[in-house]
Amino acid sequence: MRLSASLVGSALLLASCGPTKAPLPTIPVDVDKAGLISIDTSRLVELETSDSSMIYDVSSFELCGDRFIVHSRNYLRSFDIRTGRFTGNVARSGKNYDEFSYIGNLWLEGDTIVFFDTNNGAIFSYATDGTFYGRTYPFGMSFSPEEKPRQYYTIPEVGVFSTNLSNDHTAPRNPRYSFYHFGDTVPHPVDGREICEPTFLSDGTFEDVANKRLLSWEPLRDTVFAVTREGVAPLYHVDFGELALPAEVQAMPYSADRIKYFNRKSTHRYASLIRYLQTKNDNIYFAFACSDEKNYLVCYNIPTQSTTVRHVASPDEGFSQTTFFKITGDSAFVEVRDRNNLLSNPYLYQIALADLQ
Repeated sequence: MRLSASLVGSALLLASCGPTKAPLPTIPVDVDKAGLISIDTSRLVELETSDSSMIYDVSSFELCGDRFIVHSRNYLRSFDIRTGRFTGNVARSGKNYDEFSYIGNLWLEGDTIVFFDTNNGAIFSYATDGTFYGRTYPFGMSFSPEEKPRQYYTIPEVGVFSTNLSNDHTAPRNPRYSFYHFGDTVPHPVDGREICEPTFLSDGTFEDVANKRLLSWEPLRDTVFAVTREGVAPLYHVDFGELALPAEVQAMPYSADRIKYFNRKSTHRYASLIRYLQTKNDNIYFAFACSDEKNYLVCYNIPTQSTTVRHVASPDEGFSQTTFFKITGDSAFVEVRDRNNLLSNPYLYQIALADLQ
C-alpha cells in the first residue's frame, strides 16, 4: 500500500501535534509471523462495476437487511449482499435540502441510514431505498472557530463527542475532540490532543461503548488513545519491532512528511498506519500497512496480552486486502482489490472473527 500525495488528498489524513512520552502497555506485532487467510474467490462479492455504481475505496459501510450500504468519499450507495448488484444511491450530494455536502461518519439506527454532514453541521436520515426522512442540527446552527464539528459520536449515559475540523491556526485553540451534554449545543473542549493541520483520516475514531469512551489513532503514529470527557490519554503503544517507524518520524507534526518517509525508496521495510480499530468482547482488532504495499489485520486479546497477525489474500496475491474492514456480528467484512484490474470496483470478503484470533 503506497501512500501517495494523491491518496493524502482523497483519503484526507489528519494528525495532531506531540509525541507520546510516557511508557505505555504494548501491543506487540510481528509481521513476519503473520498467517495467511487464503481467499476463496468463489466467496468474493464484487460490487457491481458500471458507470452509475462506481466507487473509489470503501470509507465505511453498514450491513442493513439484504444490502451493503457503502460510503466511498462523496458517494453513498447500496449493493445486494449476495450478488454485489448495485441497488441504487441512498443519498446524493448537492445543494437541495434532501442532499448532503460531505459525509463525516455513517451509522445505523434500526433500518435507517444516518450520517453526519460536516459542511452542513446536520444529521441526515434515509431509508435504504433513498427515501429522505429529514435532517437535524445536533450542535445548533453556529460554531466556535475553535470547535467546528467534523463527526458525531454518542456514548450512552455519557454524552456526545465531536471530532473537529482544523481552524488553520486562526484561533487560540483547536482541540481534536469536544464533549456535549445530551441536548446541549455548548461544546466543552477535551484536553490532550490539538489539531495542527487540516487533513484527516476518514476513520480515526471508534465508539468503545462498553468502556464508555472513544478510541482514537492518528496516521503513521503507533499509539492508541482513550478519549473521555476528562481528556485524551495514551492507552496502548503498538510495537512493530524492527519494522517500526523511527520515533522522530512519528513525532513529525505534518502527515505529509511522515508519508514521504514511509514511502521513500529503501531496502528497509516499515509497518505502521493503524486503521479501522474496533473492539469485540475481550479483543482489539485493527488493520495496518507495510511499506512493501501489503496490508494486515491484527487481533489483540486483552486478558492474555497475546497478538495474532493475519494477511488476507489469494495465494498468488492477485486478490488481496486493503486496510478497510468492518466487524458485524461474529464476522469481519474485508475490502479486497483485484490487483490485476484496479479499475474495477472493490470486493467484500466475509471471514469469521475466530479466524483472526
